[in-house]
Amino acid sequence: MTGRSAILYLHNKVNISGGERSLLNLWESLDRDEWTPHLMLPGEGPFSQAASGLDVKVAFLPVPKLEAANLSSIATCARTLLRYCREAGIRIIHSYTPRNNVLAALVGRIAGIPVVWHERNIPWGGEKDVSRWFHLLPQRILCNSGAVAARFCMNGRVPDKVRVIHNGVNLTRFRPGDADPKIIANCDLKGRKVVGLVSNLSRRK
Repeated sequence: MTGRSAILYLHNKVNISGGERSLLNLWESLDRDEWTPHLMLPGEGPFSQAASGLDVKVAFLPVPKLEAANLSSIATCARTLLRYCREAGIRIIHSYTPRNNVLAALVGRIAGIPVVWHERNIPWGGEKDVSRWFHLLPQRILCNSGAVAARFCMNGRVPDKVRVIHNGVNLTRFRPGDADPKIIANCDLKGRKVVGLVSNLSRRK
């Protein structure tokens, strides 16, 4: 290790979308005198390549669905993850998605490693909220909005372990510029404050 403490990000995507972009932004600003970031994900792809470009240590571990038929594979994954954590000196596991969350929590308990879950979505279309079922397992649950945090509301309040950290903006990359006069005139925006949103407006969103 080159940093003081190693943190493992257990992720499930090989391509780059919003969640992956947030992690890349985090690693760009991470204090490498304090932390050495590791990334474990199902396979090679744009995300692993971008992470490697930021000097993140990358390993691969496909995690199966949480189903009875996969118990043997899940046990194998748990042993692999436990061995990696011990060999790499991992001090914190930061996981994303239910299957990774449960696996990380179990391995964290065995290894004595704190586990942080990262929650970015709200279940829809009949999805089961597995993370809510097992919310007692991790030491901390980070949510990117109050609406996501409300999933974990118990007896009228959100538990203290659930914290909201909104998505950040890199102000060295995104900063105010001069408005286009044609847009101002065509949309009758003179003298108004305007908020714009660019989004992947899927059914889930």
